[in-house]
Amino acid sequence: MAQRSRPLRTHVQQPETADRPNILRAALADLAEEGTLSKREITDIVERALVAAYRQQVSDDAEIRAHLESDGSYTMHSAHQGADETLLQLSDSVIRQAVRIIRMSLEEQKLMKESHQISSAIIEKKGFMIDAILEGSEEDTWLLRGDDFLALLPPHEQIPGEMLQSHTHTKIIVLGARKYAGSIVAIVSRSHPMLVRRILEQEIPEISQGQIVIDAVSREAGRRSKVAVHALDAAIDAQGACIGPKGVRHRSIVTQLGGEHVHIVTWSADTATYIANALAPATVERVLLDEENHIATVLVPPGQLSLAIGKGGENARLVAKLTGWKIDIRPNDADLEKHESLDGPS
Repeated sequence: MAQRSRPLRTHVQQPETADRPNILRAALADLAEEGTLSKREITDIVERALVAAYRQQVSDDAEIRAHLESDGSYTMHSAHQGADETLLQLSDSVIRQAVRIIRMSLEEQKLMKESHQISSAIIEKKGFMIDAILEGSEEDTWLLRGDDFLALLPPHEQIPGEMLQSHTHTKIIVLGARKYAGSIVAIVSRSHPMLVRRILEQEIPEISQGQIVIDAVSREAGRRSKVAVHALDAAIDAQGACIGPKGVRHRSIVTQLGGEHVHIVTWSADTATYIANALAPATVERVLLDEENHIATVLVPPGQLSLAIGKGGENARLVAKLTGWKIDIRPNDADLEKHESLDGPS
């Protein structure tokens, strides 16, 4: 009558050769010294390695099982039910292969841990500005090195026309993480509107201290940005504080954005006034608000029309993004005075 398979216990302390226990014990010691692996994780790694090595060099039997004891000894047996007892002796070559697999598993664990740490560092920095060093570029994508991780600056996240140079520092916004060449890197941007906000927070003490609030930012990277601000204390001139004495703060902001013009706008709770402020330096005579369709019709002197609209409509687009209103700029015309259901300050 066939007997149920009975496992054979093989103790690494009593091998057929002196070489076998040394290399297996060393591998176990490496796993233990890693410090980041639990006993359960170490056991799983060793058991999987023993089975994999046996299947690679002896028999590709899906029913082979291994069990590691707390004293370092192991048991291997076939899981076939009702089979005659099979003695699963492991040769030195199988043990060495198991050790190779263990060391590969340990490296994989280290890489996984490092990747998790890098991913966590990137996630923590998402939406924030960091200072990074430009390492070099490949196919218009720049590789940068931050304090905790490498970063990629793809072409569509660069400031159009900006000339970057290797081994120089630059400010970037962290957008997220992705795999690149087998590693985890951050995807960063210099064209994102958040970069303007973060630079102002860094350069204007009144903003970082909470005395001045940034209400909105609109940007066409490389050309022009508009930033709406207001002070919580009426005694503080928000626009003046952002420009700084003799424009020193404003110049620093512009320099960090590669020469991009930054227009500081005084925010107002009154929508018409806010839109008029945002259209500066153009003179605005009147703003008529269509609340239902969220359209602001802006009346300007005929000679100010081009200035108000901006080159290619740039100024009007930025004001629309900044205020959230569709902007319709027209020269002052007596016929518009007849518009009903529209109102706004003169």
